[in-house]
Amino acid sequence: MDYGVVPDIMTSAKALGNGFPIAAMLTTDRVAKSFTPGTHGTTYGGNPLGAAVANKVFDILSQPAFLANVVRQGGKLRASLERIASDYPEVFSGVRGKGLMLGLVMSDKYHARAAEITAEAQNQGLLVLLAGYDVIRYVPALVIEDRHIEEAERLMRQAIDAWLKK
Repeated sequence: MDYGVVPDIMTSAKALGNGFPIAAMLTTDRVAKSFTPGTHGTTYGGNPLGAAVANKVFDILSQPAFLANVVRQGGKLRASLERIASDYPEVFSGVRGKGLMLGLVMSDKYHARAAEITAEAQNQGLLVLLAGYDVIRYVPALVIEDRHIEEAERLMRQAIDAWLKK
């Protein structure tokens, strides 16, 4: 909703079950009228245990205090990544993303070398992902704490410094 877009169909899976296998497809009433029994199937749908897990996840994620903390931590993680990008301008051109799904964008000088830093980060004890060839992606758990963000920044700095010395 932040972008003013209302999809006709939306799918959800990983976060819906907080790791438990379940998926869902949501649609508008207009589009839903075109579905009849048997026109859409799913491996992870219709499971009573999965539905119970998803219901509990919704209960937790809907708590205002929980959501406020996610927003707060997303701001702290962004600030941490912006410090890194600012301190290593030859390596990174900036930060992109929203909330707790953020990425360090590689500079033109180091085009397509994000995997090298990601590998070095793993050597330092920090697990981050790639988003294409030029973005080091952070997707932490929604329960991330300040100490995790601080540790991640420290480890990423160690990884960048080690990588630059190679």
